Formats: sequence, structure tokens, C-alpha cells
Amino acid sequence: MKRSNYFLIVVFLLFACSSLFAQWTVQNSGIPTGDQVVLAAVNENICWGVTRSFGVRYVTRTTDGGTTWVASNLNSLNDFYSIAALSADTAWIAATGSIYNTTNGGVNWTQQLATGPMLIVRFFDSNNGVCIGSLGIGNSEIYTTTNGGSLWTPVPPSNIPDPVNGEGFIPDNAWVVGNTIWVNTNGNFNFPGSLYKSTDRGITWNVTRPINDQSGSFCGFKDSLNGLLSSSFNNLVKRTTDGGATWTNTASVPVGVTPFLMAYVPGSSGSYMITSFTFSNQIPGSAYTMDNGDTWTTVDNVTHGRAAFVSPSVGWSWGGANVIYKWTPPPVLPVELTSFTAKAQDKTVILNWVTTTEINNRGFEIQRKVVEGDFATVGFVKGEGTTTNQKEYSYADKNLAEGKYLYRLKQLDFNGTYEYSKTIEVEIKSLDNFVLEQNYPNPFNPSTKISWQSPISSWQVLKVFDVLGNEVATLVNEFKPAGSYEVEFNAANLPSGVYLYKLQAGNFIESKKLMLLK
Repeated sequence: MKRSNYFLIVVFLLFACSSLFAQWTVQNSGIPTGDQVVLAAVNENICWGVTRSFGVRYVTRTTDGGTTWVASNLNSLNDFYSIAALSADTAWIAATGSIYNTTNGGVNWTQQLATGPMLIVRFFDSNNGVCIGSLGIGNSEIYTTTNGGSLWTPVPPSNIPDPVNGEGFIPDNAWVVGNTIWVNTNGNFNFPGSLYKSTDRGITWNVTRPINDQSGSFCGFKDSLNGLLSSSFNNLVKRTTDGGATWTNTASVPVGVTPFLMAYVPGSSGSYMITSFTFSNQIPGSAYTMDNGDTWTTVDNVTHGRAAFVSPSVGWSWGGANVIYKWTPPPVLPVELTSFTAKAQDKTVILNWVTTTEINNRGFEIQRKVVEGDFATVGFVKGEGTTTNQKEYSYADKNLAEGKYLYRLKQLDFNGTYEYSKTIEVEIKSLDNFVLEQNYPNPFNPSTKISWQSPISSWQVLKVFDVLGNEVATLVNEFKPAGSYEVEFNAANLPSGVYLYKLQAGNFIESKKLMLLK
């Protein structure tokens, strides 16, 4: 974690040039057409794709991470718009007038629903799913299932907010988190697009309008509250922190890429991918953010469909005739730990640590051992993901017996890599003796902490003096029961120099020096 100056220089250069290492690698999709392929990624090895075009109907699938793709020509079926997949065997297709299902890897497909055009299909788990058609077409544009599609039940029209100005749902434009689904609509020149949302797996809906420009929008959500939305018409990226009820513009947009298709990267704290293809004067390409849209790194300027990620390391996107791209992420930079300290208070050890930068940081395991034992994990503190701001952390390890303990941190990235901190030692002492600890940090500017323990209940006084004996601060002057204590001394209004702090508790009196350096 804590690096030499040479290593820090290398890390800085890697960070500055990270876009050189982030790329899409071409894979053969098995679909010999230029029609857009919509993808549904299951895990790092399994991904399905379906052509979203009139007249050309293919389904493709990989089970080895994209090394090989097997495509099936399904021109005997209706036009496809969307695909959902749960495993290498099970998937659903939304098509014109139908929902199709396979349970044997695409060898056979069964029609589960016959109705108007179905543009979107999503499953929340193996049983519960929703399919969505164009607004204003037919009496039931949304259906739900609780048994894997054996039976699809129409959602009452009264549960679906009425469309305005002829808006309609955009094919395959939906995002699912838990039991919540968001679906965008196309707008027109009279009214921008809307965002339909259901928190009960598609049974009831509300709508936020307007959210975007006339050409519609695409969204990605990392949880029930936080997400980003692309606006290709106005060249904007918008952010929500309340589940889509309100949206504000982010600090920046990608350079040289139209913000058209949006996807969140699962397992990250704030990574999203924008992709775009040549459509209505859009600039094709891709770009990513690792800080919830505050900054963007442009990757390329070639055709991409909407990305389908399963982790920060693995994702796919369509790239044109017979092309699927697989994502090779930028290098993960280490978390820079600048301090790690421990302080004993009664039967508790207080651990404090500070980071200056974090990239892809899932968090810290707190590991403890007695001097002759083995390390064991005793707690976990969540990290900040990716940030360049200084962050302070703490953890209290309670109810410890008297003795010496060793602690270390195991810092974990979202991609599974980890690194250990240095090991620090702390001792839990009995309350049989008076102890006045050396202040920490020392030297300090402008504040430091002073701790002590008293085996008796008594009136306790802690004061600070200059070298001439003049009192400059009274930190404690009160009755305290037996125990361990800590106070902070802020010397912002004092000049640099050496000072003394003195503790008096009952008949016990002790002094120590401290140094203020400004």
C-alpha cells in the first residue's frame, strides 16, 4: 500500500496513461450481418446476443468468455427487440407479437405469449419477469410472470401512466436493480422523453417527465437511488440520486463521443460505460467514467452497441457485422495508505488509517492476532471505491483481554485482488496503574491527541503550559471514574515551539513534552 517515491511515479504515469490500456478486443460473433446485436451477459463466461432489426433474426451465445460464439438463424420467428438470460441454457426473447423462451441453450424456442409488439423483456430471478410493449398499442402493453413465463398476466391499464404526445418505449431500453425496473421512452419535437419506474417487478408504475430530449435517452443504475442517463440530442450526461425522480447535469461529457447508450458496471462504486454508433449524426465510440460521471476517458471512435458488463473486468458490446467487442479494463491502481495507527482505551483498541487516493477499493478487512497466534479477520470497513480525496477511517475492536495484539489491514479491490498493510502492535493494559501516553501525532500542526488512564475515580486535571510555565490551555478539569480517556488539543492560535502537558489525578502527577510545528 505505502509505496516508494519511484513506485509512486510509476503509478502516476499509469494513471495518466490509463486510457492507453483500456480497450475493446474484437471477437467473432457468428452473426454475418451489420444489424445491431443486443447483448445479455450472465457471468464472465456466458453472454447471449440477439439481432434487433426487421427481417434478420439471429441469436448468438458464448460459454467460454467470448473465445467462440455460436449463432442460430431464426428467420422463421418474428422480429426481435430484446433478450434476457439467466444461464447458458435459459433465455427469453421479446419479439413482434411474442415472447420466446429456450431452456436448452437456444436449440429450441417456445412461444410463451402471443400479443402486440414486445420491445423489452427482463427477469428479476428465475421465476419473476416482465415484458413491455409499445405504449398505446393494444389493451395490455405490460405483462408479468411469476413462474418463469409459463403464464404471463397483463398489468391493468390503470397501473400504467398514460403516454403523452405519442411517446413509446424504446426497444431494449430498461435497467433492473433488485425488484426495481426503469424504462425510458422516446420523445418527439413536442415533448421530451419520460422515465417509467416500477418497484414491484412491473405490477405498478409511476412516471417522471420530462427527463430528456426528443430522441429519447438510455439509463444505467448502480442501486435503487443512483444512476446516470445519456442525452444524445443535447450532448449531456445527467445524474440522479433519488431513483430517477430528479436529474441534474454531471460535470462533464465524453470528448469526441456522442453520449447515446449508457450502462453501469456491476461491482464498481461508480463506473459507467457510454457507447454510441452511427445513427442520426451521432459520433460513434465509447468512453468510461470511474467517478459517477464527474470525469470521462474516451476509449475509441468505432461503432458500439449498448455494453453488457458483469464486473469491472468483463463486458461486451456489439461492433458491427460479425463483431463483438470484449472489454479489457484500465489497470487498477493501488490504494495509497498514508497512516495506520492503533490506540488502546480500556478493553478496546481504536484503529485509525488515512488514504490519499483510492481506485476500485471495495474496502478493508481488519485482521488481528496475539503475538504467538495467527491473523484472523475481526471486522470489515467499506471503502470509497474510486476517489482522489483524502479519506479517514476508523474501527473499534472491543472487549479485549489484557495483553499485546498485532493488527493489519487487508485492502480488497472489486476485482478480487488484495494487499496487506504494515503490521502494528498495541497493548491492552490493566487499570492497576496510572498511565499518561505520549501525544500523537508529535510533532503536530495544529492539533494532537492526548490519552491517559486512571485506576481510580477522582477529580482529574489536564493542562498545557509553555516552557516558561505559563498555562496556555485547560483540557480537562472534572471528576472522572476509573478508566481510559483521550482528548484533542488544538493549538491553532499558538506559535510553534515546545510545550508541556501535565495530568493530575488524585495524588498522581506526571508531565510530558509536545512540539508544535507550523
